[in-house]
Amino acid sequence: MPTSTNSKRLAVVLGTCIGVVLPIAVNAVDLPESGMPVPELAVFDQAMKDFMAERDIEAGLLGIMKDGCIVYERGFGFMAEYQTGVLHEDAMMRIASCGKPITKAAIHKLADMGAVDLGAPVFDLGRGVGGVLTYVPWEEPVDERLGDITVQNLIDHQSGWNRNTDPTYKEIEIAQDMGVPSPPGRIRTARWAMSIPMSCAPGLPDCVNPNDPGCCNADQYSNLGYMLLGLILEQESGMDYIDFVRQYVFGPIPGEPGTSLEVGKAYKEDQNPREPWYDDRTWMPNVFDPGGPYVFWPYGGWDQEARVAQGGLIADTETLLRFLEYYPGGHTGSLPAGTRALTRKRGDGINYVVLFNRRETDEFGGYCADWSPCMDDTDCTQGECEKSWANQVRTVLDSVIDAGGINWPTRCVDGIWVDFNHPSLGVGNFDDPFSTLDAGLANTPDRARMRIKDGNTNWAGTINQRVELHGMLGSAVIGASGL
Repeated sequence: MPTSTNSKRLAVVLGTCIGVVLPIAVNAVDLPESGMPVPELAVFDQAMKDFMAERDIEAGLLGIMKDGCIVYERGFGFMAEYQTGVLHEDAMMRIASCGKPITKAAIHKLADMGAVDLGAPVFDLGRGVGGVLTYVPWEEPVDERLGDITVQNLIDHQSGWNRNTDPTYKEIEIAQDMGVPSPPGRIRTARWAMSIPMSCAPGLPDCVNPNDPGCCNADQYSNLGYMLLGLILEQESGMDYIDFVRQYVFGPIPGEPGTSLEVGKAYKEDQNPREPWYDDRTWMPNVFDPGGPYVFWPYGGWDQEARVAQGGLIADTETLLRFLEYYPGGHTGSLPAGTRALTRKRGDGINYVVLFNRRETDEFGGYCADWSPCMDDTDCTQGECEKSWANQVRTVLDSVIDAGGINWPTRCVDGIWVDFNHPSLGVGNFDDPFSTLDAGLANTPDRARMRIKDGNTNWAGTINQRVELHGMLGSAVIGASGL
């Protein structure tokens, strides 16, 4: 029986014989690049390749926005296992908790509509105070403070639940307790969680001084809270989470249809074709078939679809950059295996997004506050040994930006690409653009941007959708009209 220890360095094929696939080291020089080259920002190309090579990361995306213009959108590495295929700059990847600000924005939109009161109790426990969710706890008695949790407490990570009690990765345990098939789904998980003892009263901030009686001496960061916010959103709006977000959160953003934002899938065969593989070879029980064969952790080790409001989305960097431009706050994100993400809003007009198909493990060292290498906290004269790749890459990229000397371009590079001289039909990214205007229009969502490389076509027809046409690299001629 496979165990749950990390075995990234070799892949074992189980059956009548055992085969071993030897690892291929990641080399910064050999990492393929995709997307429109931006000579003025080549320093970011090297920073990403060096960062990934040092950590053996085989797929990464970086998008940068300057003053509302996406000036850099590039992919590094491989689309598939064993260093095959090229990861294109428009790839979509799991964004984990970087989706929480999207849920927060959606709940605020719902409140603006008058459909939910942020001060309302989350649970209706027969108190006659109008709790939003009427779920019955799985087991009695419940913590008497449960009825004091408000919608705003969930948004602020101040529900009173300890982070260590997070039930959203306990699918098999919950299903066994409740006598239902695994995974149990969000509503059953919520009912099960209502019986979890709380670590402190709702509404208290986390403690800076553990002796302060006015705070909660526990880390209340809560996946459960954002799972509940997603349930509230769907119940009170009458819409699926993703439909509401596309219409009301991304709808007001110019040029952003929100179509490159989806709910991710647990199994590789169900994923979006633009989604790469997730790099982790830890064997885990399959939450969809607990008694069956073990699976690699990213592919059935948890219920990805049920994490929709707390960390279950996939997106490209363009979508996340546009969100950052119009809504407050960035975030970091990770899943137990195969995902590390960062959305960064610096406050100086520069936003950036980094997505990796792998997360750090204990075998990899980190960095101290003075950027000296470390393996644990004892290696740092002050502060902690920071092992999070999201925080490490933020330090690297911020250092590049803060050093100055960058000649920032004003040319935007996002959107669907068309090249009338392209030899094949193409798929619409910079390196493999659509070769006809018809193909470009058919694959360009309403309100999106189409970037046309220089060339000529005698196309004639009717454009019956809202689409921005840009001839940004030279003279592009459609029929008798020049752009």
